[in-house]
Amino acid sequence: MLWTSQKILDGKNLDYFLHVGNNSNTKLKFVLVGFLDWNQIPLNSNSQKVFYGELKPKHRGIIKGEIEYNKINDRSNFTVIFLPNAFSILNNSYGKEYANEASFRLGIYKSKEENS
Repeated sequence: MLWTSQKILDGKNLDYFLHVGNNSNTKLKFVLVGFLDWNQIPLNSNSQKVFYGELKPKHRGIIKGEIEYNKINDRSNFTVIFLPNAFSILNNSYGKEYANEASFRLGIYKSKEENS
């Protein structure tokens, strides 16, 4: 398995942008949850550990976040899970419309040098 990875320099926080989209013709309510080394963390500055959102049909959104340097180990795993229709009642068919459609995983490593 090939991971995306990101080097962060000594003392620098990790800034990131999550891009979410709705390709359907109906509005989409969704939930995002983030994990750093499998511990749940807030995804934006309001300190909520669950991000609730809604997208209009055929729209996209961007969520800016930051992970503080002192919370990152020498090598860390950052994972974000996107849950569409998280509060919808499932029907008996458990159709694709209720599946976890996307997640993102990033390996993070600290470096004292810019070119290492």
